[in-house]
Amino acid sequence: MIICDCYNHGHKSCICGAFKDGVLADGATVRVSVFLRDGDANASAPRKELHMMTDAEKLSMRDSVRGMPLSKAKDLPIYDEFRSFWNGGMPANELQALYDGAIVEPREMTADEAKAEAYRDHMIEQMSGAYRAPVNDNRTPAAPQFARDGRPMSQLADHERAREEMIHRQTNAWKGE
Repeated sequence: MIICDCYNHGHKSCICGAFKDGVLADGATVRVSVFLRDGDANASAPRKELHMMTDAEKLSMRDSVRGMPLSKAKDLPIYDEFRSFWNGGMPANELQALYDGAIVEPREMTADEAKAEAYRDHMIEQMSGAYRAPVNDNRTPAAPQFARDGRPMSQLADHERAREEMIHRQTNAWKGE
């Protein structure tokens, strides 16, 4: 039985004959060293709870936030206590990370967001000058220019014009006209 240990000795390929054309020979075994990566960020080890951290660890974590992207900083354990709250229209954990020096990454605005922002800006612009517009509460409503059948009021006979004006007054009475 062949036990290949070539890779552990720094060789790039097998020199003992356990592999033939890249395939392991029948009955041969390969010894591969394995290193456990305890500090790996992708490891599924549970993270340290905030109440288990020392003050120095909390302070160093808070200092490490400076310059970190907001998307990463908001998930740190020092912001867990703020996670379900909102402050100033944004999640409180993101706001605390910004206070500690996190950086907001620039992102592209979508077409829907741009449209919503344009509608909002237009609405604010209209509301900001609305108090300057004349109210005209005392104006008399304009007389109808056309009868219900589409003929101009100037071409109607007197009794037809009177009837159209009466119908107009009755149908618009609920408006206060």
